[in-house]
Amino acid sequence: MKLRQISVIVQDILIEGGRELSSPTRRAAACGVMRNPFAGKPPIDDFSELADISVAAGEILAERALNALGDIKPRGYGKAAIVGSAGDLEHGAAMIHIRVGLPMRQLAGGGPALIPGNCKDRHYFRWHGGQLGL
Repeated sequence: MKLRQISVIVQDILIEGGRELSSPTRRAAACGVMRNPFAGKPPIDDFSELADISVAAGEILAERALNALGDIKPRGYGKAAIVGSAGDLEHGAAMIHIRVGLPMRQLAGGGPALIPGNCKDRHYFRWHGGQLGL
């Protein structure tokens, strides 16, 4: 796995809803660009190579995001993938498989749920997190 680019975005929220926050919030996102080895090729059934790549990328990107937080302990984290037009949606799904979350959980010190920021409530999930404007 070779990352072609890494970008780290830090967002400090000082005022929310027109009110100054007594404790500002910091959000950090580490983004990586890499080659999709299956882009433009016939469909595949075994996505394990993409899952393996995502674990390696997850370790690097999680470390970068945590470094951007400094001494602030993370309260939530998430993952996402964008696939180019020559790739398949399944390629992105394989990249954000639960295995990529393992390095994030380990480096962040664990967490109460495998899907932090979401809460299972009866038969559906409710979003309890925020968004990061890029």
